[in-house]
Amino acid sequence: MEEGREADNNCAITDIIRDFSAYPMDYETVNYELFVKRLTFPVEKNPGIDWYKSTLFRIKALGKPKLVVDPHKRLKISYVDKEEDVTYPAIYKT
Repeated sequence: MEEGREADNNCAITDIIRDFSAYPMDYETVNYELFVKRLTFPVEKNPGIDWYKSTLFRIKALGKPKLVVDPHKRLKISYVDKEEDVTYPAIYKT
């Protein structure tokens, strides 16, 4: 959310919990070398750091929520483009 947008939507952020969950990568099933080859900067061997960590945002409604998107509207969901995406090494299976 943009700063100050919470009040526009009639809600407030009450908690932010960093590293709420982590998603380890199974490097035995991923071709790590093929993945890092596509990056434009030097990368050393992963020392065992989890691939992704999420942060939990707890939000409280201060009254009736003011929705930004019509809940009945269909939204297009993009898929992962293997030619363009270099952010997730599971694409590079061994």
